[in-house]
Formats: sequence, structure tokens, C-alpha cells
Amino acid sequence: MRTGRVLISVTTSKTISSHEIGLGAFRFIDYKELLEVELGYSNNEPVNIAIMSAIDSAVIHLIVEGMERGMWSSREKDAMAHPVIAKYSQATTEIL
Repeated sequence: MRTGRVLISVTTSKTISSHEIGLGAFRFIDYKELLEVELGYSNNEPVNIAIMSAIDSAVIHLIVEGMERGMWSSREKDAMAHPVIAKYSQATTEIL
């Protein structure tokens, strides 16, 4: 931290997933009587887990990009061939 220059920057985002299964039915039995049946299930991803996932992804992208630019390296000579590093190395998304 001698110059204050930003050497690598990473931006990441995470969509919070939500799943819902539902069923609903209603039927008029008589003039004033209504039969209604509902069944449902809902599952939402906790926000703190989504945030942790986005931070983890950003840190790994930062490490991989630094390795690709030669800013730092691993002790292992074939670290770039590791499945996790290879996955993040190939993942590219441009910001428009």
C-alpha cells in the first residue's frame, strides 16, 4: 500500500433464491356454501447465506485474477489446474 492505486477490482452479485409449491381449489357446493382447499410450501434462502456466498465468490475471483496477472502465486506449481481455480478462471461476465 505505497501508492494507493487499485490493482484488482472484482464485482459480484447473488440472486436470493426462493422456491414455492402450491395448490389451491375451490368449489361452490350450494348456493351459499363454498368448499376451499389450499396446500403450500415455501422456502426462501436466508439473506446472510446469500451475502456470504457472494463474498466467497468475490474473494476467490480476486485470488484467481491475481494469480493470472502474476501478482502472487501458489506454492503448488499446478495450482491453476485445480478444479476450483479452473472454474473461477473460466467464469467471465462483463458489466455493460
